[in-house]
Amino acid sequence: MTRNVQRTSKAAVCLLLSLMLAVPVAFGSPTSAHAVTAAEKQAEAEAALASLNAMQEQLDQASADYGQALSEQQEAEDSRDAAQTRIDELNGQISEMQEHLGDRARTMYRSGSSSMLDLLLGSTSFQAFATNWDMLAQINESDAEMVQQTKDLRAEVEDEKA
Repeated sequence: MTRNVQRTSKAAVCLLLSLMLAVPVAFGSPTSAHAVTAAEKQAEAEAALASLNAMQEQLDQASADYGQALSEQQEAEDSRDAAQTRIDELNGQISEMQEHLGDRARTMYRSGSSSMLDLLLGSTSFQAFATNWDMLAQINESDAEMVQQTKDLRAEVEDEKA
């Protein structure tokens, strides 16, 4: 009987041992479940950190782009202000030239224009004729230069406006 009890207890111990070994395999051991969860959490944390770093890089780039855009805007505004100052200056010069040319046109209208015949008949000597001729040529050349300068200044005003 003792032998039967010993065999039964030996069988019970074996059964108990096999059950103890089978339970962790069937339900998972507490240490392996904790290890898998920690590994998953570590992977999630690393993914979140990578995402955060990517968003930070995007934010840094957007901030740099914004700073560059502000700088370019300031340069454009300064350029616009300088161009407006130049336009005002050029318009002043154009007004002065138009006023001078207008005065010459009024004077010529009131006194009558000098023709080649007036120049020939009004001269008492060849020297007077040559002097009057040079003077008329210089006045005409000066007027033509002023008209050309006015045109050039208007073109420059258009360029500055652009």
